[in-house]
Amino acid sequence: MNTKRTIPLILTVLAALVLAACAGEPTPTATPEQPTAEAATPAGETPTETPLDMPTAEPTVNSPFPTLEIVVYPTIVETPFPTNDPSISALPTEEIVPPPPGFDRIILIRRGGPTLDDGTTADLIITLERDGRISRGEAQGRVNGETIELITELIDRSQFFTVDANFLGPVPAEPPLPFLYDIVVTSGVYERRISAQEGFMSVPIQQLIGTVLDEGQRVGAP
Repeated sequence: MNTKRTIPLILTVLAALVLAACAGEPTPTATPEQPTAEAATPAGETPTETPLDMPTAEPTVNSPFPTLEIVVYPTIVETPFPTNDPSISALPTEEIVPPPPGFDRIILIRRGGPTLDDGTTADLIITLERDGRISRGEAQGRVNGETIELITELIDRSQFFTVDANFLGPVPAEPPLPFLYDIVVTSGVYERRISAQEGFMSVPIQQLIGTVLDEGQRVGAP
């Protein structure tokens, strides 16, 4: 055998065997490690949260309309309307008693009028009782029955206790002043005062005041 040819052949076979061995057992490759948050953060720096770990906020919607608070009203409970109980008697109503006819006492006060020489006015007070007694100041006298009946009729005719009217007018600031009258009539438990002015009285009130005034001025006259 030729030695020069044999040596290269042997080297070729050995190289083929080495290549075959290398191809049958693959060399393991190292798996690269995933960097952690601690490893990726340089020393001395605070680790930051990844976007996946950060909390998400609700999107804000800007509305041009104001937010209205809903008011909850209390529930209304309907109650039945009370019915009249026939077993319960009605409350007694106060009976309105009309004033008795006539009068028990009349007081007539007159003020104002022309000014006297001493600067005063001819004021006077007349009191008339139902039994006919009459007084003007300290003077006293009596009135007959026919005059009492006439005055009683005038009180009823004028509706003294029920009339609703104003018998006063404007009063001038300087004299001469008009006559002003206050007449008070008492009948039973009823009593009423009416103020009147000369020229503003109704006819029945004027007749009533005039009659009492005439009878009072006769008291003490000669």
